[in-house]
Amino acid sequence: LPLALAAKLGLPVVDVDGMGRAFPELQMVTFYLDGISATPMVIADEKGNTTLLSTINNVWTERIARAA
Repeated sequence: LPLALAAKLGLPVVDVDGMGRAFPELQMVTFYLDGISATPMVIADEKGNTTLLSTINNVWTERIARAA
């Protein structure tokens, strides 16, 4: 629906999907290859617990996020 509406209104659409498909880990996106970090990242669960991640790289972001 968003793409159809943008086309109807003549608005540009930017594809910011860094992987192009489902990916198993954060360091597998094209943004990481250009040095763009996935953090700061907020994680929340169904109980209302939250945490803010700020890591040295996406490998550590992935490890900590999976452990949370």
